[in-house]
Amino acid sequence: MIQFTIVTPCYNAEQYIEETVRSIFAQKALHTGRASLQYIVVDGKSSDRTVALVEECARDFAHGTLQIISERDGGMYEALAKGLTLATGQICAYLNAGDLYSPHAFDIVIDVFEAHAVKWLTGFRTVYNEDGQIVFCQLPFPYRSRLFQVGLYDNRTLPHLQQESTFWNSELHQFIDFDSLSGFKYAGDYYLWTCFSSHTELKIAEA
Repeated sequence: MIQFTIVTPCYNAEQYIEETVRSIFAQKALHTGRASLQYIVVDGKSSDRTVALVEECARDFAHGTLQIISERDGGMYEALAKGLTLATGQICAYLNAGDLYSPHAFDIVIDVFEAHAVKWLTGFRTVYNEDGQIVFCQLPFPYRSRLFQVGLYDNRTLPHLQQESTFWNSELHQFIDFDSLSGFKYAGDYYLWTCFSSHTELKIAEA
């Protein structure tokens, strides 16, 4: 059985967190026994009901583990670094409060990882409205490692890589300096993609 580690960094996210958590717990691969889940929520000591809502969502969840860390931090990427250093799953990703997974996301990821020599995977760039309806969907053009290295996927020169559609093999964590990741305020994704692209190619799941 493949284990996924999903990290959600958040702060005062009660408006969005429940839908995000439920989209993770609703994964078909978890309910069919094809995968298990290590879910890590790293909360910046929220003053609202963020943590309580996560706990409520997890009350009847029986297909993995939930760990909640709630303490003050220096921002989203420090929270993400905390979560990723605890990862035990073979496949990792992070999902911000307000982002969603399709119910079949884990199944598709497993299919691609098992059928191909993939360590880093992304899929359709998708945008949902406030009602959870898809309002934009686009398959990205192939990504090039050398273009990640020179910073061209900046959403100005070339479209950025959508983080919520992206998964990777935890073996790639050996190439991350988590202290450096913790220090980022805005460009942490760029740092991760630069680390990964030095050692593997990003593949695209087309269906």
